[in-house]
Amino acid sequence: MSPPQWGVTNNENWATKAGAAGFIPEMIRRSSYYTEDDEAADAHIVVYFARAHAAGPAIGQQQCLQKLRERSKAWKIKNGSTHFFILTDSRGPCGIGGQYKDVEFLKHHIIGPHGEEKNSPPFFRGRPGPSIPCFDNRKDVAIPTPNVHSPLTPFSPALPPLPFAAMHPQNRPLLMFYAGQGYECRKKMTETYGISNDTFVVSKIDKREYRQKMMTSKFCPICGGYSQWTPRVMEAIHYGCVPVLLNGIYLPPFSSLLNWTSFSVSYDISIFDISDLRSYLKTLNHAALMNNLLLNRHNFVYNLNESKGDERGVLPLIVSEMETKLTGAGVSVREEYGVSDYTSDIDTDEDYDLTVQYVHSQCAHAVSSRSSFTLRGKKWYCVTTDGYHASCGSTERQAVRRSTHRPRGCREDLKERGW
Repeated sequence: MSPPQWGVTNNENWATKAGAAGFIPEMIRRSSYYTEDDEAADAHIVVYFARAHAAGPAIGQQQCLQKLRERSKAWKIKNGSTHFFILTDSRGPCGIGGQYKDVEFLKHHIIGPHGEEKNSPPFFRGRPGPSIPCFDNRKDVAIPTPNVHSPLTPFSPALPPLPFAAMHPQNRPLLMFYAGQGYECRKKMTETYGISNDTFVVSKIDKREYRQKMMTSKFCPICGGYSQWTPRVMEAIHYGCVPVLLNGIYLPPFSSLLNWTSFSVSYDISIFDISDLRSYLKTLNHAALMNNLLLNRHNFVYNLNESKGDERGVLPLIVSEMETKLTGAGVSVREEYGVSDYTSDIDTDEDYDLTVQYVHSQCAHAVSSRSSFTLRGKKWYCVTTDGYHASCGSTERQAVRRSTHRPRGCREDLKERGW
């Protein structure tokens, strides 16, 4: 039995962040894209929902890969080259802070919301790591968060339909609306702007007023969350508020298929001064951007009532992207990054859930593993002490010093490792 906080976390995040892991396979199963013949299939979908297990993304995802490699007949047909892993945690195949611990995923396709622009600078939370992006657009597929889906599933936040009046640019008196707190970009927004006749920027707001402000605002600046992506992008699109993407690392979904410049604004605050944002937005043709946004809204809806021959919303775009990755750069990029000599002590058969305590504390995540690899001639050691965060360094001791702290009552495995 999993500790209780995992279930609560799953419920809260399912409909807005992680639901794609369940929605996409079900939509495919209902569609004309589906086949039960592994030999005839052009692609295979693999689902691993990290938040449901103690092993988390920093152990469980690699364990899943190992199980497939050793036991799956479908995997052995083409050595996993046609398999797409749906990984919806913060940074896909990486630990949640962006540290790439298990580099075997560089050989395989990933589907997730964590799109990264090519050649963007490394982005880590909490601790440094090897300079390997968690997303490579040549082989991976960036998808929208699943908060806009139909019909609504349990635990989904209400998404009222866009009123007819809100579909007209002249009925949006506010130039800019933003609400949020916490991370760097969010702090900059609330410290720079406030409430005026055409601007509404606050750290907190009631949910009902939040939706109302989105439906009466021309532009909605979007900061990333713990990672570079956030469900706020899809909320803005649903409510007809032109999204202003402030995080230059973020690669929006379906960027090779949709012209995002026609219905959104890119304003990288690592390059441009955030205090100039309001003035810049006034120079844009909002009516044209909004009209194009309304034309593209349907492309981001997860249609859970798919039927054969009537595929709509995100599914045709996801399948098109998958086809492109398979016929284009669907090859290993591991060697290109200069990665070799990967080792890991993850046990393919161990049930990591059985070793943790059923408590509301860090002891509910008392699992550990280590890996090592060579990156462009430099040796890296990476460890996890909670299944979620990964810490890396030039020595194992350095990686351990950067790892997540554990309470005294659940350090047995760490002592056995000499950590």
